[in-house]
Amino acid sequence: GKCLKENCPANSSTTCTGAVDGKNACGVECKKCCSASCPNGYTYSSIPNGYIQDGEPCQHCTQGTKYKVKPNPCNGFSTCQYGPASGATTCLSGSTTKYSGCRPCNTSCPYGSYTYRTGSGGCGGSSTMNECRTQTCYYPYESCPCYPSCSDEYGCNFGYETISNGCGGSCRKCKPEIICEDQIVYDQVFSWWCEGTAMVGWKCNMTQDYYISNGQCVRGKIDGNCVNAPVKFSRPGPSVACPG
Repeated sequence: GKCLKENCPANSSTTCTGAVDGKNACGVECKKCCSASCPNGYTYSSIPNGYIQDGEPCQHCTQGTKYKVKPNPCNGFSTCQYGPASGATTCLSGSTTKYSGCRPCNTSCPYGSYTYRTGSGGCGGSSTMNECRTQTCYYPYESCPCYPSCSDEYGCNFGYETISNGCGGSCRKCKPEIICEDQIVYDQVFSWWCEGTAMVGWKCNMTQDYYISNGQCVRGKIDGNCVNAPVKFSRPGPSVACPG
């Protein structure tokens, strides 16, 4: 009888392109039309950039065509230790970019460094090498950074003063509250001198509520500060005659 051309095992045909799966009654090879599972490595549905197909594709019965891939060898291209040459073209090998040409290493010192020592100060002055590792290069010495010894204070209830921050600047520092001493001194004379024939001097006057503070007569506080408020008086009773 007449040979049945398509008399092939299930999931195969003489017109499919898969693996050989026996022969039909006419002796023609039957090839699988799809595979229920693909070999290990056939995980890609398309070939990603930087890769090429590795072997024949696998036609999965439910997932479609699956590919096994390997990095593109990029023949004639290479990785560059010091960067690509000007105008070089690129080729992606897996995730690595390769170039058609590479530039040579740079014999100059890195920017900001010199082949000799320079600058002054106690900081900086570190060294490095040029790109070719053939020359020691030095960064300049420079002044060390200054860290201020104080910071501005605000909300001062009793005024503020300006003090040096140790770096050529200044800080606002709150003044403390000034407490006037409360020791009352009666008729204490601090100095005498002659006015005409009378000896006169300064005293602290109790009736005016003056107080002694730091060797001076003061009366209370004005604007938060103890203020000098001496009272001039003539020495009573017998006195030492003024010269002349």
